[in-house]
Amino acid sequence: MAYADQQPMSRRKIVAIGLVVVVHIILIYGMVSGLAVKVYKHATTDLKVFDVKTPPPPPKPPEPPKKEQPKIVQKPTPQPKQTTPPQIVTPPVKVDVPHVEAPAVQTVTSQPVAPMTALAGPIGKGPIGPPSEGKPDGNGQSGGVATAARPHGDQTQWVTQDDYPSRAMRDGKSGTTAIAFTIGTDGRVSQCHVTSSSGTPELDEATCKYFTMRARYYPAKSTSGDPVVSSGVQRIIWRIPDD
Repeated sequence: MAYADQQPMSRRKIVAIGLVVVVHIILIYGMVSGLAVKVYKHATTDLKVFDVKTPPPPPKPPEPPKKEQPKIVQKPTPQPKQTTPPQIVTPPVKVDVPHVEAPAVQTVTSQPVAPMTALAGPIGKGPIGPPSEGKPDGNGQSGGVATAARPHGDQTQWVTQDDYPSRAMRDGKSGTTAIAFTIGTDGRVSQCHVTSSSGTPELDEATCKYFTMRARYYPAKSTSGDPVVSSGVQRIIWRIPDD
């Protein structure tokens, strides 16, 4: 009896104990769960959330100053100084012009250099060149030379001091130029060439140039009175006068 009565009591106790244990477990679980919630809430309450501002980018380094390209300044081209050329005073040129005399009819005086010799023959024919010595040829159609050519006008103006070449004057050049030339039937001079040089080309060239340009003659005439071609010689003395 006693064992039988105690058996059910033990079961009840076991059940009661089990219930107590379950209740405790629930309580403990509730307590643990409650604490966890409180802790979480407390943690979420205390944690302050704020936006983290992105730091501004570092300032750009200053750009290096641009190097100014050197300006090319063109130097003005110096204008050549205008210099007044020195005035060259041309000294007077002494021109020795031999006097030409008309020879006698069909008579020529023998001289080293005949001052004027007529070339016999028809107009436009006969040799051209320096005068020859002796009696002119009388085989022309005009029947010989009656009158030699003679100067027409002032011979001193044929070559003057104004014709002195400037270069020859600067260099102090002087001398005598001998020329031979042809006198046409119109009295004009042509075919001038130097037979004896002064030693200065400028003086020789000036002699023929101005003599041919300005010299005028009465043409030589034949025995019948017709003009004929003749030739002549001349000497021009170039001399710089002393100051």
